[in-house]
Amino acid sequence: FGASRFGGGGGGGRRMTREEQEAMQRAQQQAQDAMRNMAKEAAKALGRAAADAAKRRVRNAVRNAANSLLNSLSERLEALAGRPKSDGGSGGGRGGGGGRGSG
Repeated sequence: FGASRFGGGGGGGRRMTREEQEAMQRAQQQAQDAMRNMAKEAAKALGRAAADAAKRRVRNAVRNAANSLLNSLSERLEALAGRPKSDGGSGGGRGGGGGRGSG
């Protein structure tokens, strides 16, 4: 999870004060820790979903789990980075959970 270059270019050309730099580094560290934790959780949840799908031969379960995990991951990361939600950019690729329950 290469999160070292996370949220690099802020500042708009002016020098950051030491307090700002330290705050940025703290925020980056927190974001990296959170990403590591979320990646672990995502791997666990995906493993469970894959086991379920193997039992029931339902691939949609895995795809839906992966989609919702990725969505919540990216939303939480944006919240951590203090980025405003991009208008219009999000929302694509969501809601593909229609074909469940066949078989």
